[in-house]
Amino acid sequence: MKLTQVAAPTVQPVLRSNTKLYCRVTNTLEDTLFDGLISTARELCERTARIVISPQTLQASYTSPKLRSAAFGLSSRVVDPDGIKNGIELPRTQVTDIVSVKLVATGGPIDVLEIDVDYTYTAETNILHIPDYQGSDKVLVVFTAGYPVIEVEGVNIVDCPDALKQAVYATVDHLYAKRGESNGRLPPIAVQYLRQFARVGGWAG
Repeated sequence: MKLTQVAAPTVQPVLRSNTKLYCRVTNTLEDTLFDGLISTARELCERTARIVISPQTLQASYTSPKLRSAAFGLSSRVVDPDGIKNGIELPRTQVTDIVSVKLVATGGPIDVLEIDVDYTYTAETNILHIPDYQGSDKVLVVFTAGYPVIEVEGVNIVDCPDALKQAVYATVDHLYAKRGESNGRLPPIAVQYLRQFARVGGWAG
């Protein structure tokens, strides 16, 4: 499975003013720096815990299951490298909409053929079912995910659990203190805040 971002977030989970307060910074000369640090911190938290905080559009690409014939009279078997024959568990939670589900065929008379396909999606289990893969090579699922957006102090902000905000604050503080020398890893306190949200088997940090 390959996951790519189709549309990046435009709203962050924390306000610049609150973040500067957390970092004990009072000057306005570094406001642009803090805007960038907030975005970077949120991305680090999302990537490490394999979660989605700010609303965004993602595309998941899977290899389609195929029936492989066996030699010497043995039974054929289904080759399913991404384990989606019995359902696709989307790689991120907080899914808000399934934008499209397409089957992709390559190497035929047309180099690339994409067709929309019927599907069912169960939000409680975060699993999508496709009744027939129709000889396709890939499945492309485009979906939106993220916490809802509210307005605070005249600014749009992501309405996510406080522990996620604390993880972003702590990561910004870490990046600000270590600017120019950070190795792109989360500080231990941010890791602790994120553990309750990280996908089972998906923790990357």
